[in-house]
Amino acid sequence: MSDAQTPDGETNEKNQPEINFSFDGDVGDAIGKGVDSLKSLLGGIVDAVQEAMGPEMIQNLAAAQWLSQVAACLESAATGLREQGSVPFGTAGELTCFQERAEAELKGSKFKAQLPQMQQRLKGALDLVEQCSANADAAPSDLDIRKVADNAGYFKAAAASAVPISPSDNVE
Repeated sequence: MSDAQTPDGETNEKNQPEINFSFDGDVGDAIGKGVDSLKSLLGGIVDAVQEAMGPEMIQNLAAAQWLSQVAACLESAATGLREQGSVPFGTAGELTCFQERAEAELKGSKFKAQLPQMQQRLKGALDLVEQCSANADAAPSDLDIRKVADNAGYFKAAAASAVPISPSDNVE
């Protein structure tokens, strides 16, 4: 390290701070303990948030995340049908999985009552996607494409309703 120079060009060793590091014990052990402490802290924060929100709200948020995934898949299908007359490969499989998982994903959430309608909407979209995949020559009608897009909107709206937004108390 070079010495600092004073304005008149001389070196001044007194202006240089000296920094020393020393590690007692195993550095890896110290880092591991720090990571464990961080995990404990974050775990406590997560527990506090979950306790404050309650299990019902946590279940609603999990269901909303799933509903958002369904909406994204349906939007992708509608876009593919509209722009290319077909859907991306794998879409039928995704919709099948979503349809099969619906009951488990919505169990205990505020969306449980909508399960029959959601399964019906998924089945309708899946039937159209499978029909288009099986017969590449048959272009889907605008009405069919609109139905898939509307189904995407339905799931998107459901996901957005997971957390009620109340107006500010300050608004008169």
